[in-house]
Amino acid sequence: MDGVPEPTNPDLGGTVVEKVLRVTDKSCLALGHRGGNPVVVKTLRTDAEPWVSTFAEEIRLYLVFTENPPPVRIPALVHTDGRCSLVLERIDGDPVSTRRYAPRSLPPPLVESAVDTVSVFARWTPPSGVLRTVFDYPARIAKYHGLGFLDDSDHAALHRLLAEVSRDGMPWQPNHGDPIPPNLLIPRDGGCVLVDFEFTGLYLPGLDLALLHTVLATTPGASARVERIAEQAGIEVPFLLNRALVLARERRLDAETPDGRRQHARSALLSRLWEECRSRLHGDTGFPSSAG
Repeated sequence: MDGVPEPTNPDLGGTVVEKVLRVTDKSCLALGHRGGNPVVVKTLRTDAEPWVSTFAEEIRLYLVFTENPPPVRIPALVHTDGRCSLVLERIDGDPVSTRRYAPRSLPPPLVESAVDTVSVFARWTPPSGVLRTVFDYPARIAKYHGLGFLDDSDHAALHRLLAEVSRDGMPWQPNHGDPIPPNLLIPRDGGCVLVDFEFTGLYLPGLDLALLHTVLATTPGASARVERIAEQAGIEVPFLLNRALVLARERRLDAETPDGRRQHARSALLSRLWEECRSRLHGDTGFPSSAG
């Protein structure tokens, strides 16, 4: 483990670390080789919650993927100590972007590949009980209402959508949970690979699509592509619900960013997307729109 500062002393299973890419007080990401094959090394560097539980969940998911492979390409698990290390297949490629929001317009084939990948992942059928339910939707609605990112009419409209989804008995589905551009790897040999599964689990249909709809919004045609997929899948109602909650979260993150680091173009984008979402939300639910 030379070159990797690790107070947790992970077992890397004979992996030789060559280059440390990123170190924080919580984790370390590095490149290396194991058995002559290139690998990515992720290690936990804290014993504090919720990071210990989050890392343990990602280890558990990679073990699940090994036994029940999803219908999309993901990095293969090479080694784990079951506690604070993950050694994964290194796939030659680049992320869609290193930023949460792609700063430039993306080529249509790349957008199509990303959208198709999360759509196919959502059709994965692992054994019952393998994936956890990630979102408590009523609690999320209450949280963002309490913080002021949803007004009273938004709160009522979202509960009406939630009741409609429950009444229809729409099943929850696997979603990656965080398909932002840095977590979408484009390999040299084509396709799209999902990485980083800290938030993967069961959601109401369309969570991943709702996030892509937001973070790829500056690419012409990307949002329309996502909406067509949601319509074709017959998940317009949960997609709209997820879209509203994704935008509430993104607006909260933006509002909490210090002024010196805040990107005004992103703030303006989120404001526009939220007004568009509210128009759809209140139009679909019959609630009058009000200033938000």
